Amino acid sequence: MLELLKLRMDGFGVGESSINIWTQNGKLRYSYDRSPLDTDPSIIVKVPKSIADDFLSKLQDIHVYRWKDHYEKAQADTGKHFSHMKAHWGLIYKEVGGETLSFSGNDAYPKNWKTFMDLINNLVNESQSVHLNGLSHMDIDFHDTHILEGYDAISRKPVKRAVPYKETLSLDRKEGMLRYVQFPNDHTSVKHEYSVPEIIDYLLGNCERYFLDFGKRPFEHADHHQASISVRLFYRNGRNVSFKRTYDRSGIPDDWRELLDDLHDTMAFFGLYGPLFDENLYKHGVKNGEFIYLFVSDTRGRSHYFRTLDDTLNVGDLVIIPDRNVSRKKIAMISEIVYCTADNVPKPLDETGFIVGRYRPRDSFGSNYEDDEYDPYDDMDDDDF
Repeated sequence: MLELLKLRMDGFGVGESSINIWTQNGKLRYSYDRSPLDTDPSIIVKVPKSIADDFLSKLQDIHVYRWKDHYEKAQADTGKHFSHMKAHWGLIYKEVGGETLSFSGNDAYPKNWKTFMDLINNLVNESQSVHLNGLSHMDIDFHDTHILEGYDAISRKPVKRAVPYKETLSLDRKEGMLRYVQFPNDHTSVKHEYSVPEIIDYLLGNCERYFLDFGKRPFEHADHHQASISVRLFYRNGRNVSFKRTYDRSGIPDDWRELLDDLHDTMAFFGLYGPLFDENLYKHGVKNGEFIYLFVSDTRGRSHYFRTLDDTLNVGDLVIIPDRNVSRKKIAMISEIVYCTADNVPKPLDETGFIVGRYRPRDSFGSNYEDDEYDPYDDMDDDDF
């Protein structure tokens, strides 16, 4: 049975693309590699069992492991039949218990290549058609009780207080929205909203599979202090399903972690904190009348103050500083950056030299420098270490 299939295509006038198909915990999944230009997270699609079984059965009939390692146009017996498919391609293929195999081609293909590609296209199309006809809206409510412990100074006794805690997570197809709201107490709420219209179909499609027939399981909730979840599913055909479960292994679906990973990866891709909280942005910039002093340490452990006009440097960056021997330069690391005016400089302006510049791995340090052979350690003395 298939364990991993990774197909990369480079051509057809659309650049490089790739698809990954693999099995995990007995279930088939596929995803596309993200392009650097993509603005949405990659989505892992869970393939319905009937479609997965058909795909795996037909894939076995193709006998991919019998293909040659590499195909060139002049050597391919059937390359002429695919003259419209000019592309470089590569395939990583592994079956459970077998070795990992690698195949490639340059505008040439195995005899059953078209059958192979049709099989992959059908897998994607059939999986997407199932997902597109699924959920319209989903709500997950998490309920728990937090016990706050303290001490009453008047009665001189320890006290406990039960505080209800709640979280809600919802996905809505029409709005293209994912919402995550926390209620740490009965008067405070924190809301996160993600407008993701381009991937809402995939998220809801994957979520639907997790709850197939799950609402039919009996539920007994004996302890009202125990954490629980309530799930409400609204389908596009008008059918509604709701159920409540304890939030433990006996109450949730077996692959619950995978469901949360899907949702978490989407939220984590966009991040909770944006550039507004990025210290690397707001800590830079020179005000009128200010000077930038760098406190650096060289390879001998000696510390020096130098000046710079570059306000993009950060603590930990490597810089090039002049040596006492004017024919040599040294590498140093920034340990502190000080913005100051002329009346509070850590060292007099006329006694403080400038760094040569930011260190880059290919920087030259002398007239005998050769780019292909350069090693920064060649510019250090033996006692630098």
